[in-house]
Amino acid sequence: VRSGKRLIASLATSQAVLDNYPQIWPGYTFYNTYANTDELQRMVGFNERAATWFTKYRRELLLSGFLYKLSWTLTPQVHTIVDSILTRNPRNLYTLARLAAEHFDAFSLWMNGRGMQGGNILLFDFLDLSLNRTEVCKSMIALVRAVNPLLQTAETYV
Repeated sequence: VRSGKRLIASLATSQAVLDNYPQIWPGYTFYNTYANTDELQRMVGFNERAATWFTKYRRELLLSGFLYKLSWTLTPQVHTIVDSILTRNPRNLYTLARLAAEHFDAFSLWMNGRGMQGGNILLFDFLDLSLNRTEVCKSMIALVRAVNPLLQTAETYV
């Protein structure tokens, strides 16, 4: 925040707490999507369906005050950890994040080819900007601005 960037803090708590701290947004502000899998194809399929749903209901969500979060994350499961110990094939959160990141460009092209935004917030684990994700994110932001005139002058931080 000190660097001039904006921060949105959200907390699932009582209305009394939120009334005393107006800078904290209620937990229901974010419509969260999350594949909860360590399998790449399941996560991609889940996010394709989530992006399609968001495209269909984007206006209603925004008018209701929700921000739609698409999570491009692979999550270690119990079997992931056990398999990595027994087979000496480590698959921790970082290795899963790199695998997911390697496939984001194709997903972004899939969305852009259909004129989809994908959400208001895109969540990555361990995003490596050296993998050219910055340009992909900027192209997604350009698409968002093209379909939503209210955001054409919004500030962008990538």
